[in-house]
Amino acid sequence: MGTFFSNISKLTFSRGLSIGLGLVSTPILSRLYRPEDFGAYGVVFSVAAWFTAFACLGYNQAIPLAAGRQEARTLVRLCMWLSALLTLVATAICGPGGPWLADLLGEPQLAPYLWLVPLLFLIDSIKGTSESILAREGRFGVVSVASLIDLNLARLVSILWALMLTAGILGLIVGNLIASSLSLVIALTVGIKVLWSQSGDDGGPAVSYRQAIKNHIQFPKINLWNNLLKVSTGRMPVFILAAYFDPAVVGFFTFATNIISLPLRVLGNSVADVFYPEAAREWSESGSVERALHFAVKFQATVGIFPMVALGLLGPLFFEVVFSFRWTEAGVLSQILAFWTLMNFITAPISSLFLIVNRAGTRLMFSIMQLAVTLLSLLAGGIIGNVRLSLAIMSLSLGLVSLMMFIRILRLGKAKVWSNIGVILKEVGYSLLTLLPAAAAFYFLELRWSSLGLVVLGAMAYFGMLYWRDREIHERVLRVMGRRPDIASPLDHFEKKDSK
Repeated sequence: MGTFFSNISKLTFSRGLSIGLGLVSTPILSRLYRPEDFGAYGVVFSVAAWFTAFACLGYNQAIPLAAGRQEARTLVRLCMWLSALLTLVATAICGPGGPWLADLLGEPQLAPYLWLVPLLFLIDSIKGTSESILAREGRFGVVSVASLIDLNLARLVSILWALMLTAGILGLIVGNLIASSLSLVIALTVGIKVLWSQSGDDGGPAVSYRQAIKNHIQFPKINLWNNLLKVSTGRMPVFILAAYFDPAVVGFFTFATNIISLPLRVLGNSVADVFYPEAAREWSESGSVERALHFAVKFQATVGIFPMVALGLLGPLFFEVVFSFRWTEAGVLSQILAFWTLMNFITAPISSLFLIVNRAGTRLMFSIMQLAVTLLSLLAGGIIGNVRLSLAIMSLSLGLVSLMMFIRILRLGKAKVWSNIGVILKEVGYSLLTLLPAAAAFYFLELRWSSLGLVVLGAMAYFGMLYWRDREIHERVLRVMGRRPDIASPLDHFEKKDSK
């Protein structure tokens, strides 16, 4: 298996390429579809995401922790049966019960589209199982290809749908369905082939369903509710905003969160995909996760914090220039949500540590806290009638809870708390320093294109300083370029076990 660094780099490259393609396609989408379309789309997918929290009752996440291939195969079969059974349940709820559910959400016109929720659930459930197989077997290249297709084909299909038929919620949903289905076929085909191949078979005895269920009972018993609370926290704003405000507000929020979550979906998910199996291996070998946490935090901080800070500081500029003035309010909302987004970006990819060290109950406690502050913040804002105030309180509260969870993860993993926090604060400081000229030009001089140019220069300055001030990155770049012999470096202390 490749090193931690190379696996994350491989996934990040493909998903980073998706961002580049997305920067081309998303402005087209934002001009073809209205905020109201994105608002309705956000409600339907929030319902689908809520059902997806029950996918396989969480047993798909147990696959990377399986003791051997026989147990992993049993877990895969179990996940397939559970996916089929739960799809029937979702169909009964969203089909005949669709009109009632749509009325409950305050969006009665969405009842016909809720029939598609069971299909979205089935695809996501099986795709999650497939990606767990690939992560366990170290096939991150396949995960990269599937992710590239999933993130970009959906936009392309939605654009073609709008141009050839009509721009509406159905075009956005169909684009997602087609892209997810194709990426599912690729991931599932390769995953099943690899897991059931004879090469590398551990030769262990067959594992019964009962034994597999017993070995990983923490997933349906505790982690299932963690997933449900996590999804509810992320999707609750859509439901409550839809109840108190017009669809355009929901559309602005949905569009803003889709854009500012890109670093998490690209870099954060890449770190999470690699961190989970690697951290599980390290914990079983040494009883700590210091090496994996070092990589995860360092990689996220040095590569991902700058774009996160740029979006938080200059959200309106990017949204006005890239997506048109119609989406300026979405840019303002992205600024308001910046603190929560940043802390979630740092914490979410390494939160699987709770499962590895058998502390799912602790994760459940944090999930309850997150859902509680989300509900209180949004309900207060809805009653007052102020969207920005509501989201500002929510962002601050959720950000503080995520900070507390981050510190707890570091302690459970036996990593140095203040050293890792220092890495994050240093990168935030350098990002602000290099972006201040652009912020001054935009807010005080009202120079939009000049400000955008200063952002580009700021990015060059930031990553240039990163190259010279970080010895680990400096040495690795020189070794990749062939200008430094491939000898041991401080970074190898953390990688030397990865090739096992």
